[in-house]
Amino acid sequence: MPNNTGQHLTQLLLMSLLINLRHLARKGLELHGELSVEELDPGVADDMVRLPYPAHYDVFVERPSTAIVVHGRLEITIACVCVRCLKQFERRVVIEGWNCEVLPGDEETPVQNDCVDLTMRVREDILLALPQHPLCEPECPGLSPPQTPAHDSDAAFQGLDGGSVWTDLNKLKW
Repeated sequence: MPNNTGQHLTQLLLMSLLINLRHLARKGLELHGELSVEELDPGVADDMVRLPYPAHYDVFVERPSTAIVVHGRLEITIACVCVRCLKQFERRVVIEGWNCEVLPGDEETPVQNDCVDLTMRVREDILLALPQHPLCEPECPGLSPPQTPAHDSDAAFQGLDGGSVWTDLNKLKW
């Protein structure tokens, strides 16, 4: 008889990183899934970095004592605007070796109905990994200065009477 518990658990995890503590009593769990954009909902009003795609996770969850220990990998593709040249680009943010520990009585990650939801922890760590000043490439030269016609720059050095400013300065006695 096939084990439907694992299939049901995987379907449950597609919308959040929800862990049923009863499944941890026997052995550790290997979990793979994604958190939707709605689940991530960072609420960050940042014009330079957006989260238009779901986050993916590959984690191993175990309960060696009363604590829950999670370690694995988080990944998300973000949409950015370069702070130097204003070019739009996408970048993958990967958190290798992600670790999380939930202790009994943890107020941030409470246990409800024998389940613990780690979505908030994943969200926080992804937000901390986002670039504060995204660059399309490390040596981005930035925006090009506006081109001014040659005659405008020469006009700046013309005196009011049509003579050169340098000519007027040369007349000064030191």
